Amino acid sequence: MQYQFRNNKVYLYSDSHSLSKLHHLIRYTKDIQDSDIVVLGDSFVGVYTTPATSDAWFLNKINNAAKGRNINLFLIRGNADNYDIWFKGYEFSNVFLCKDYSEALFPCGVNALMVGGAVSLDRHTRKNGWDWWSSETTIFRNTAVYFDILFCHDAPSYFNKSVDSLWEPKNNKLSFLLKDQNLYIDCQRQRKIMDKIAEEIQPRFIFGGHYHNSVQEEYEKTKYRCIGKEELFCLDATNLS
Repeated sequence: MQYQFRNNKVYLYSDSHSLSKLHHLIRYTKDIQDSDIVVLGDSFVGVYTTPATSDAWFLNKINNAAKGRNINLFLIRGNADNYDIWFKGYEFSNVFLCKDYSEALFPCGVNALMVGGAVSLDRHTRKNGWDWWSSETTIFRNTAVYFDILFCHDAPSYFNKSVDSLWEPKNNKLSFLLKDQNLYIDCQRQRKIMDKIAEEIQPRFIFGGHYHNSVQEEYEKTKYRCIGKEELFCLDATNLS
């Protein structure tokens, strides 16, 4: 599936962990009218809802707010989103729940690939099908196409190395490792999948979320920017640097 951005400037947003906060952003933020927004995961689509129709109502509410302000909203799945139901290309008029490996094109010709997924560190505290999904991780797919930009939730292993501090004894999240014996291996496997995707498409820029920090890094020919929790970041595709 390919989307067309209407402008060369788009806003990036990530990790609201709340559809209510996403609705508030769309309805009340001054500078985003008439714009396109890419949400880099963890909006909590489908979390704590049974059946899924309750989220259909809330997403329709967000869509109405977006429509009223001429905003197009592109949601990429995070680990804290219900992939099994929603992220199959489900569309409203102004809200698009993007399939993994959807493509997007800027008017200036810059192209982007959208890939979701990550590992929940606290998955041992969650219930499958309620606030966690066993399908949360990223799936590798051959594209045979190069992309200028990778929009994703997670990041390759050589970026956001601060995540390594999670395994230090002084970090209170170390208890997750003790209660979830496969967590460390699964996290390593997930990051290697992101490495493989980056190697396959060779993006010049990667924009992700997940780690709740605002980090800017560079590795070889690729630049990386992590969008922090509830951070709104303006990206100009004509001025990538």
